[in-house]
Amino acid sequence: MTGPIKQKSKDYSDYTLIQGLRDLSTDKYIFEPIKNNIGLPKIKIIYASTGFGKNFATWMKIAPWWFTEGGGQLFIVVSPFLETLSKREIQDYTDESLMNVTARKYFNGEKYSMYDVKQDLSTGKNVIMTFTDKSLINKMKDDTFMDILSKYGNKTITIRDEISYGMTSCKENAKNNTGWNYQFYKAAYFTNFVKLLEKGVEVFGLTATPTREQLEELKSKNADYEIINTMPPKDELIMNQKWWNSVSTTDYTPDDYSDINLLKNEVKLGLDTLSVKERKISNLFDESSYLDTNNKLTMMISLQSDAGYKPKFTISRFEEMLKEFPEEFGDRYKGKTYIVTTSTLGWKEYDFYGNETGQGDKKGDAWLGLMNDQSSDVRLLIVLQKGQYGINIPSLSYGISFRDSKSNTDDTDDTVRTSSKQFMGRFIRTNLKRADYDLFNKLTNDFGVERGREFLQLKNTFDFRAVDGPKNFWKDSLEEYKEYGNSWDEFVSYFYKRV
Repeated sequence: MTGPIKQKSKDYSDYTLIQGLRDLSTDKYIFEPIKNNIGLPKIKIIYASTGFGKNFATWMKIAPWWFTEGGGQLFIVVSPFLETLSKREIQDYTDESLMNVTARKYFNGEKYSMYDVKQDLSTGKNVIMTFTDKSLINKMKDDTFMDILSKYGNKTITIRDEISYGMTSCKENAKNNTGWNYQFYKAAYFTNFVKLLEKGVEVFGLTATPTREQLEELKSKNADYEIINTMPPKDELIMNQKWWNSVSTTDYTPDDYSDINLLKNEVKLGLDTLSVKERKISNLFDESSYLDTNNKLTMMISLQSDAGYKPKFTISRFEEMLKEFPEEFGDRYKGKTYIVTTSTLGWKEYDFYGNETGQGDKKGDAWLGLMNDQSSDVRLLIVLQKGQYGINIPSLSYGISFRDSKSNTDDTDDTVRTSSKQFMGRFIRTNLKRADYDLFNKLTNDFGVERGREFLQLKNTFDFRAVDGPKNFWKDSLEEYKEYGNSWDEFVSYFYKRV
């Protein structure tokens, strides 16, 4: 932690200044490269850290530009995950960005006729469509949709979120591109975008973790990738990030997983950290009439699958541990800590006593809404693969991973750390909204620099731990993370000098 910061006379917490720093970086590294590469017949990639504003740029910058200056009519966004196609979030963005542009919206999962889409386009209307990769595969079998692409391909832009996921171009590259062998890999997602290119569609992808094909270390098949921007330098990421207090590996290894107390202690440590931070944030407002409506902090734990014979920390083992939850944790979290477990099989919600609440279902993303709902008591999320992509939970303040990946390439024998980069990316998303900066401004002006600084540190920092194995997967991952992830001390040095 840094020492006291001297009071300054000017209002350095002005949100306009902060948003200005963000906009400059978003324009430079996302928006301008996309505008400048229209016409390049490749899958064009924007490479930027998680939390940098790729989704913001998609809806607030690119969509309105495409329908006006870009001369386009059809705007398609594709994601491998339903969670990143939130209708509510998209509506919130476009209500602001398309105030002066009329666009008919067709959301993934809604029932509609392609004839209606075709009619809209034929009468000059602008159209927005969202798809998961799986639903896009089905749409590619629709003759009317393909006819639309044939006729309006040169007026269509497609943006694929998480372009690193499932986008290896051929089975032969799978092991060296992802670290895993896929016996029946058919490149179905990739083929979608090859077909779009063939129709003259502008195809772009967004990612924080480009694959070796996308970095052009491996030759892709049937279509070429090209990264069209430079990776933003670390100091230009700082205003778009949550800052880390500590990131470290544990003093035990996966060989120690027979001891369930390790899991219990990590849960206790995480929940205690959340409780202390929430209480301290509340105390900051004791002498004021200000109301903090974004005051919930959460944590996420990544567990292991049931495959294999060695002792593991799995969801089923965690659920067994929950039976001892009240006894182990006392009354500290009674009535205010609920737990969600989620996997490919579905999700479940548990109360403090380890009882299922009946709120879980076998599909859908309602669990994500519970984590982000300020009125919900769900604070602890347990994940398997779900934690790697498609989760946007700004309130994450503590995390631990018990997963030690063993994926490696054949040609270089390097570990493939895409999963760790993506998992860390869940924590780096900023938890500061405009209202939080307004509170920061008031606390600073009324109570001094230290009060405002403490508010930022409690609200927008995280702690992370991971269990490492013999290949140093997490040790290497965390060292790599620090090359672009800013610490709290780095933020303090940058922000107070800059403004």
